[in-house]
Amino acid sequence: MPYDFASDWMMAKTLFETATGKKKPSKKFLGKFRLSSGVEDACKDLEKAIAQPSADRILKAEKKFNKAAEDYLDIIREAAEEDGATDRYKSELTRLEAALEKIRLDFSKAKREETHDMPEKFGDIVPDEFVDGVAESVFPTNVAVKNFALKPEWVVSAVDPKKKLPDAVAAQKIAQEALKKYILAMKAMKAQTKVKMDRKEAWAKASELIGDAAEAVGHEGIQKALAYWKNAQEAAFHEVGRRAEFRAWLEGGPLTVALKAAADAVTAELLRLNRLESKADEQAR
Repeated sequence: MPYDFASDWMMAKTLFETATGKKKPSKKFLGKFRLSSGVEDACKDLEKAIAQPSADRILKAEKKFNKAAEDYLDIIREAAEEDGATDRYKSELTRLEAALEKIRLDFSKAKREETHDMPEKFGDIVPDEFVDGVAESVFPTNVAVKNFALKPEWVVSAVDPKKKLPDAVAAQKIAQEALKKYILAMKAMKAQTKVKMDRKEAWAKASELIGDAAEAVGHEGIQKALAYWKNAQEAAFHEVGRRAEFRAWLEGGPLTVALKAAADAVTAELLRLNRLESKADEQAR
């Protein structure tokens, strides 16, 4: 679909000049600033950017138009101050500002409709909420989670502190691998920001990386390790005929507070990541 932003601008400018009886300020007033505002040229660049789209061309055209429009309006506003503008002049100036804003909005719409499959940098498509939501996550540095994955007290038997439980050791290894997987997802998300992709592909990749982080936290990661660890300790109580004591130890033992903190961190992180992943999925459809 062809766009004619330059004609839209010239029409708005002509209507303004006709209604107010004032053209742009004189060359003397402008000083070194050239008489042409540059808005018409900027509008033509917007048209070219849509006709032959590239991320760089669109970005440059937008920047050029925004600067040209603001420069022009600054001149007109200053002229209004200098000349003691009437209410009519100010009203028409508001209309001119609205016309420029409409061109800006029409260009944004054209961008969405005409260039939705154009490759762009992942980081220019996917907002910081999603990128930083993984790349800058503090979950792997959560004290309770790190302690569970690394501290030796988590692998010994609650029944016999001198004895390591093989299944508790295995649970801790699951947690360590899960943290590594989460950190890999963080690095991958950060590296992804410079990769050029189309919009749907970018959102699908964002969902995938968020999902990788969520998996490291959830049923294949820390959450799984915590459950496996509880089963190991319960089995230790059962082995010596003290299974009935397990619940009391779990709810009032030396690791109770730390266990709750780790479990709470997992729950909160899963909720956060699942929300992000759901929102990314919506964009990818």
